[in-house]
Amino acid sequence: MSALSTAENLKITANNAFSAKDYTKAQADYTKALALAKESESDLKATLFQNRAAVFLALNDYSSALQDSNAALALDPSREKAIYRRAQALEGLGKTSDALKDLKDLVRSLFRHITT
Repeated sequence: MSALSTAENLKITANNAFSAKDYTKAQADYTKALALAKESESDLKATLFQNRAAVFLALNDYSSALQDSNAALALDPSREKAIYRRAQALEGLGKTSDALKDLKDLVRSLFRHITT
């Protein structure tokens, strides 16, 4: 089994754990998947970071959620879920003006999708 398929399988397992609100398992599986994903698999890695950010938000670990959202956005700046999760993390950290900026950028991005 290749590292990609193992990472993708772990992502599916983590997604299921997250849906079941088993955040400890979801976090562990996303972390394992990130370790197995190849550097060239930037889309998969960005998804894993953005999904693990959701886990950290559910655990009220806003600093870790911010780190993972930023990591996802470093790989793909157009990821709307990562922008939204970063805004949630910033709000949780009391950085309301930064969160609002992200939300405004997100609304602009969504509006562009609707009008194109």
